[in-house]
Amino acid sequence: MGRDTKQKLLDSFIELAKKKPLDKITVKQISDNCGVTSQTFYNHFSDKYDLIIWAYKERVNNLLYEFEEGNLTWRQVIHGFLDGYEVNEGFIRNAILNTKGEDSYIKKSSYFLCEKIEFFVKKRRRVEELPDNIKLLIKFNVGGMMNVIAYWLFNGMRTEKSEMVDLIIDSIPKRLLDYYLDR
Repeated sequence: MGRDTKQKLLDSFIELAKKKPLDKITVKQISDNCGVTSQTFYNHFSDKYDLIIWAYKERVNNLLYEFEEGNLTWRQVIHGFLDGYEVNEGFIRNAILNTKGEDSYIKKSSYFLCEKIEFFVKKRRRVEELPDNIKLLIKFNVGGMMNVIAYWLFNGMRTEKSEMVDLIIDSIPKRLLDYYLDR
């Protein structure tokens, strides 16, 4: 029931975000719009920014799980990642424009993606810790990728998604790619 309620709240939030900026949407409006109480919202999320990042984390976790299971290639993971941005373009643009500081969508999503990639690489390489230079390369790469995706969204996604996938993969430094993939 919990995940269904979370998804219901997210769907409500996305619907409201099509009509107004995120900073103008309240938890009460999100809750009322999907027929639950504000307390139900707070049983699942600390605030609306927590809900935004939950949706992002779900998408990333699902993609990386499918990759680890051998069901997706790295190219398909990146493609799926961009699919989520494309499908939720208006909501994500709204989130980028109307979140700042500690609640910044770019900051929180980049931080989470760095953590997931570091965890994934450590698991694949069967190591307890990554060298600092590899952690920094992950941060550089993820930060650049997130900013380029934001640029892509705000400029009408004029570059074809398949070309964006190629550009993102081409931007991965060779040393880092060696960590992402078994060679």
